[in-house]
Amino acid sequence: MVRERLVQLLTEHGLIVVGAVGDGHLLVDTAIRLRPDVIVTDISMPPGLSGLDVLTRLKAEGVESKVILLTMHDDVDLASRAACAGASGFLLKHAAGDELVDAIHHVLQGRVQFPPS
Repeated sequence: MVRERLVQLLTEHGLIVVGAVGDGHLLVDTAIRLRPDVIVTDISMPPGLSGLDVLTRLKAEGVESKVILLTMHDDVDLASRAACAGASGFLLKHAAGDELVDAIHHVLQGRVQFPPS
């Protein structure tokens, strides 16, 4: 249900969603195949690969997609690990939908989007 709402939000804001998957392994496979401009993923996913694991694998595979990680944890260390792994953005899940859309536009312009803390 969350994934469907996210797709709806993004398309309502004029963004083209080329894929929506439910776990880290599918995300890696799909991203390698589709090479999207931006990937939005949760840090915590069903058993298997976490969002940070996905990010590391995509970088190793040469996928140049910008990656925005969503989390419910307001954790500076986690945000730092995400930045060091190459994330373009790190947003709290409770952020407004417009904040995510803005973050996508920012990373498409080559900027990063992390919480001020």
